[in-house]
Amino acid sequence: MKGKKLYILKMGSTFYSVRKKYGDFEDWIIKGLGKDLNSNIQVINVVEGESLPKLSNCLGVIITGSHSMVTENKDWSLKVEKWIPLLLTENIPVLGICYGHQLIAKALGGYVDYHPGGEKMGSIQIKLTNNANDDKLFSSLPKRFFANVSHSQSVFSLPVNAQILAYDKSDSIYAYRIGENIWGVQFHPEFDKNIMNEYLLKSLDRVKNLERKKKILSILKSLKNTPQSSKLLKLFFSYIKKN
Repeated sequence: MKGKKLYILKMGSTFYSVRKKYGDFEDWIIKGLGKDLNSNIQVINVVEGESLPKLSNCLGVIITGSHSMVTENKDWSLKVEKWIPLLLTENIPVLGICYGHQLIAKALGGYVDYHPGGEKMGSIQIKLTNNANDDKLFSSLPKRFFANVSHSQSVFSLPVNAQILAYDKSDSIYAYRIGENIWGVQFHPEFDKNIMNEYLLKSLDRVKNLERKKKILSILKSLKNTPQSSKLLKLFFSYIKKN
């Protein structure tokens, strides 16, 4: 562990107005990790061309969300996609969030595409599968909990060695594990109620269809605090510090 770092791969930025009020993806993740002052965490902005770390320096890796789409196959995304199988080979702990969740699945043989129901946002109930019972992270979570989501694409099939850990009524893959140390979550453990509220207001501004506006307003009213999903970041950080 000595000299190694937890690397956060920054796959984009949030809206400028949100960033001014609450910070960016990496800030929310670091806050959620509950990091102590002795922890060695480094953010790598892959969109801006910053170099990926040496595998020998990786204590763990977190791949953030993004406003881009995995299927756009942007150069910076493809670079990370080609790197991900090496993390599996070297047994390095990885947590992919939303875009990161999708990119890991794609990199290792899964399939990602637009969700037929369109953009999905708000606080939804997540249910764990039996595979989560002995999982190093998810076994510490309740069988059902609320989590914040904001995504247009989903993982529709996983690599052959993956296990589904969580789902909801419209998506069969809300969390998975590949091998022993790679996890993907479609939800956002780093989002709190304020951030989710901002995303919904942004969506409300963009939408012109009256029925869609009504739906977003209904989702806004039903937002919930999501302490159990947020706990996942601390669980991941505790796990990598032990290994």
